[in-house]
Amino acid sequence: ADSACFGTATNFSLTPLDAGFSDALWDFGDGNTANGFSQAYTYDSAGTYQVEMVAVSPVGCNDTINREIIVFENPDVEVLIDSVCFGETTAFFPVLTGANGSIPPGLEWQWDFGDGNTSTEAIPAHLYEQAGSYQVSLEVFSSEACKDSAVGIAEVNALPQAAINVEDHCRGDEAPIQNLSTVPGSSTISYLWEMGDGSTRTTQNPDYTYGSTGAYQVFLFVTDGNNCTDSISSQIQVLSSPVTDFVVDDICQSEDLVLSSNSTVDAPSTITSTRWIISDGNELSGPQNSYAFNEPGNFEIQLIATTETQCADTTIRTFSVFPTPEVALDLTSA
Repeated sequence: ADSACFGTATNFSLTPLDAGFSDALWDFGDGNTANGFSQAYTYDSAGTYQVEMVAVSPVGCNDTINREIIVFENPDVEVLIDSVCFGETTAFFPVLTGANGSIPPGLEWQWDFGDGNTSTEAIPAHLYEQAGSYQVSLEVFSSEACKDSAVGIAEVNALPQAAINVEDHCRGDEAPIQNLSTVPGSSTISYLWEMGDGSTRTTQNPDYTYGSTGAYQVFLFVTDGNNCTDSISSQIQVLSSPVTDFVVDDICQSEDLVLSSNSTVDAPSTITSTRWIISDGNELSGPQNSYAFNEPGNFEIQLIATTETQCADTTIRTFSVFPTPEVALDLTSA
């Protein structure tokens, strides 16, 4: 039997064996007829048809030929394409009408991924080398060479760019951590910070103070509105800070104020500078010192200890300097 694909015109023609035929009458088997030596006819539906042609001579003589023609259904296909983040593989799915989710055997596939790459697999996967929108086309051919085509868009979303700046700092100070991330083309952003000590934060720039000295690996995960994620990590060092302490007692003006620092710092850091600032405007240096007051009164003294990494601590104490009593001896004769 002859065949054709649905929607494609079938060409019928008669080549007379002699010149005695004057016309040809065609019955296409679907209720439609035509006359003439050649016809191009398109059936309204797929199926099997019995075609009859009657060749007629000028004197009324005729001859009849019958042929069977099969009009095959075309595949009816659509495409489903995953939207992915850059670096992920895009999956492509053909959807065939009436296939109930299965892929019938005997079909041939021709995918064009829109970036110069192609595939002949039924359900291919492809890794794009750049973010962007790609027009994907699919042609599917049946075993009877009937075909259908479909197009779709593959969206490969650009990743956010995670970036941070951290600085070493002294224990007790707020950690200088700055978020420098950029998210192209997306207004929805979420952040997840892992501070390296078991704590997490979800703000753009975390306000955080470490409780102990040491090195911490800080991670930042940035997620945009397309659920694409980028991450980065950096080490931050929390330096040892000194703990200042000293004892001061009230004294008499005739006495010297004895100063002795009891400040400490965790090894391997060392205290490299000790300063005493007295509220009368004078300043002393060194862990041990003494000072004589010219006037009595209430005073404040400030101890500042600084390490080799410029980490410092301060303690303030108040005390009094009492005036020395004046004694007069009056000697008179009896």
